[in-house]
Amino acid sequence: MKNIYPMYADKFFCIAGKCPDTCCAGWEIVVDEKFQNIYKSSSSTAARYAVSRMYTDDDGDVCLKLKNGRCPMLDDENLCRIYIDMGKNALCDVCRIYPRFNKE
Repeated sequence: MKNIYPMYADKFFCIAGKCPDTCCAGWEIVVDEKFQNIYKSSSSTAARYAVSRMYTDDDGDVCLKLKNGRCPMLDDENLCRIYIDMGKNALCDVCRIYPRFNKE
């Protein structure tokens, strides 16, 4: 496997709610089967909300239905409700590895 990234990547860090933009908008957020099950079995408010926003797209992927082009899990301060309520280990694979992606 070959890793390709911009030279500035090592200096980058997320400033979360202080960012004037958000990474969590404008793209499809696929929830992998492992995390679908975690969210469905959780009593967390954020997990229950995530489940209520899940749908199956034309490719058969389970996704979160965007709200005004943004992830429905973003709160008013651009922070992820799943991360806040359940911790970073509860982020589905797409969210956990973003902005990295695999190309086969």
